[in-house]
Amino acid sequence: MKEDIKKYSILSEKIKQSDHKAYIELFNMLWEPMFVYARAILGDDDLAKDLMQNVWASYWVKREKMEVINIKAYLFISLRNACYKSLSKDKIRTEQLEVIKEIQFDHNENSDTTSCSYDELTESITRSLENLPQRCKEIFEMSRLNGISNKEIASELKISKRTVENQLSIALKKVRKDLVHFVKMLL
Repeated sequence: MKEDIKKYSILSEKIKQSDHKAYIELFNMLWEPMFVYARAILGDDDLAKDLMQNVWASYWVKREKMEVINIKAYLFISLRNACYKSLSKDKIRTEQLEVIKEIQFDHNENSDTTSCSYDELTESITRSLENLPQRCKEIFEMSRLNGISNKEIASELKISKRTVENQLSIALKKVRKDLVHFVKMLL
C-alpha cells in the first residue's frame, strides 16, 4: 500500500512536469477502479466513461498548477463530484443521490483495501437483485434496466404509481446496503 502511494506521488510529480508517459501509466493504474466506482454510482457505463474522461482531461490541463498530496484521492473525489453533478442535472430522485453519500471514497492512505474487478461488482449486483422479492425485482428491472417510467410501470402492472415508487425505494435500499461494503473494498 505504501509503495502504491509513493508510486502515485512520483507519477504525479512527473505529470506536473508534462510527462505524458507518467500520465498514461497513472491512468492505466486507476482506470478500472475509477470506472467501477463511477458505474456503481451512475448505473451507466457510457456516462461513467464520459465523466472519467472529463476528470482525466481536467487533471491534465490543471497539472502544472496543482498542489495535491494524494493524487488518487483527488481523482476519485473529482469523479464522485462529477457523478453527483451529473445526477443533479438529470433531476434524479432523492434515493439515487443518497447512493453517492453512502458509497464514499475512503481516501485514508493507511486503509487496508482489497481490489476487485468489474465482474465481481456485476456479480454482487446480480446477487443482490436475485434476493429481492419477485415484484420488487420486476419493478426495479423495468425502471433501472429498461428505462420505463414509474407511470408506465404502474399502468402496465396495474398498480399505483406510489406502489412503484415504494418498491423502487425498497430495491435501492437493499442494493445500496449490499454494495456499500463492496465499493469501499475497491478503494
